Amino acid sequence: MKTFPCWTNVVLTPDDVANVLRTLDNDKAHGPDGIPARLLTETASQIAASLCQLFNKSLRIGVVPFDWKLANVVPAHKKGDQEFVENYRPISLLSLVSKVLERCVFNTIKDHIFCRINPCQHGFLPGKNCVTQLIEVFDKIGKQLDRGKQIDVIYLDMSKAVDKVSHKRLLLRLREFGFGGNILNWFGSYLQDRRQQTTILGATSLPSQVTSGVPQGSILGPVFLLYENDLPSSVKNSSIATYADDTKIFKEIHNIGDAALLQGDLSNFESSSSDMGLHLNSSKCKALRVTRKHRQIKYPYTLQGSMLENVENERDLGVWISNNLNWRKQVLEQCSKANKMLGFIKRSTRTIKSCKARRTLYITLVRLQMGYATQNMYKDVLLNTF
Repeated sequence: MKTFPCWTNVVLTPDDVANVLRTLDNDKAHGPDGIPARLLTETASQIAASLCQLFNKSLRIGVVPFDWKLANVVPAHKKGDQEFVENYRPISLLSLVSKVLERCVFNTIKDHIFCRINPCQHGFLPGKNCVTQLIEVFDKIGKQLDRGKQIDVIYLDMSKAVDKVSHKRLLLRLREFGFGGNILNWFGSYLQDRRQQTTILGATSLPSQVTSGVPQGSILGPVFLLYENDLPSSVKNSSIATYADDTKIFKEIHNIGDAALLQGDLSNFESSSSDMGLHLNSSKCKALRVTRKHRQIKYPYTLQGSMLENVENERDLGVWISNNLNWRKQVLEQCSKANKMLGFIKRSTRTIKSCKARRTLYITLVRLQMGYATQNMYKDVLLNTF
């Protein structure tokens, strides 16, 4: 393992704290302490110096206050049947004062982290997002498809990856990436003795201990990228693209031997992931054969002894991808969503006479649906092939 120069201390200034306080979103929900964002933003100039002293003491002795480790967890629906708890993502509502400290620390160390993240990673990084990953991947696949090739794509699903991060292993990874001394102790304190309580429909449960994972909603969530940073290196013969824990492995297939190499990379990735405590959910992992050839090379990809389902369409970072790279399903889906939203706006705003207000609603709620990831479709729009 390559080691990096040691980073042992973080020292903040009142200006650092004040700048973060002023950027808080007043509409965001507060944490268990009940302190609203508006109070912090409007008193930023008055409280910045005092908070700075408190934050620097926390960083100097490597201890995060116990009360800042409690989170209100709100379940956010991801997809599928709303009756099943596994279809929800837990969002942690933390103390906003604690999040100000997190943001100050993150602003200080982010360059040290970002320059060491694997280039295939597009999550949480400046200048990268879901769309940049999709453009990068499907530009490669599209060029191969235009040459009459077949490209097999394996979509991988990690079971609650962020929630299963080992705190001990994460601290070891932070040490390997050059963190030590007081700041490493501070990270250890941040992860230790965390508690959470579920809040839903106005009711709140009793607090329970959190023994693994990085709080979803925490500004330090991108530290998770360091934990899984070496996983792509297990893929030797194929290409890999990641967005946080969403991963796909793909390869141009000329013969059965190429497919076997892709299967080998899949097995290596699964083994490396399991060694880190990040287990793949084989029932949600899919194989997509992208080609327009009549004589296709069909290979039974397997994971954990189970054959992967081969699909004709797969939802990839919010975009429907078809096995011939036709965007019809994505276009119809987005048009349907936009039409439903337009109908909702028309029914709900009959008393609003302002054209400017109606235009704002249309742009932010309707046209937004139509514009997501359309950069991927530019060639098909020009050729009118979908």
